[in-house]
Amino acid sequence: YSNWWNVKIYKGKRRADQKVYEDLYYYASPFRGDNGWHSRNLGYGLKSRGFMNSSGKAILQIKVEQV
Repeated sequence: YSNWWNVKIYKGKRRADQKVYEDLYYYASPFRGDNGWHSRNLGYGLKSRGFMNSSGKAILQIKVEQV
């Protein structure tokens, strides 16, 4: 088992549901919780930078900033 995380900006309002989960997990290139920082351009003039540990008790930190 591995920890995985992702962040994505959707246009308009979007309810968190199974379709969003599948998009983020299978199609939007999630990051493995590997004790390292990862960054990504989110579009809309925003970028994300995040960290997740690899242990059983997950710690997740995500920062979203303007480019």
